[in-house]
Amino acid sequence: MVTYINLFVSVGIMVHLLIEEPLWKPLNTKRHLVDVAVTEAITKWEKPKSEMVAYRSFHPFLALLRYSELAVVALWAVWAIHHVCSINKKRYCPMLKEEGCYDIMTNLHVQATSLRHEGDGHGYITKIIQSVLDLY
Repeated sequence: MVTYINLFVSVGIMVHLLIEEPLWKPLNTKRHLVDVAVTEAITKWEKPKSEMVAYRSFHPFLALLRYSELAVVALWAVWAIHHVCSINKKRYCPMLKEEGCYDIMTNLHVQATSLRHEGDGHGYITKIIQSVLDLY
């Protein structure tokens, strides 16, 4: 049986592989197809009722939030951050500010709003980021 934690971890691995462009060249695979499929999957995820993961830091997410070539990379990172912040606001919201993620997400919100097109991940990113920013 596939669980949310399995999907979340699997998609996280895929997103990290997507930013490694040299991995894709020899495979002659179109990253865009993976981008579309993974974006579609993430946008269908329901919000889990309990904390699936725990983070000591948001630093591993910084590069993902700044990666602009494929929206799905930031989408997964934003979804993960939103999940833990909405479940355990007391622990994660201060960390968000302290580690600079809040500012990066604010900038990403502005960028995604200007880039959003029907069917891509930018519209969903703006909604999730707004939910995180509204926690303050």
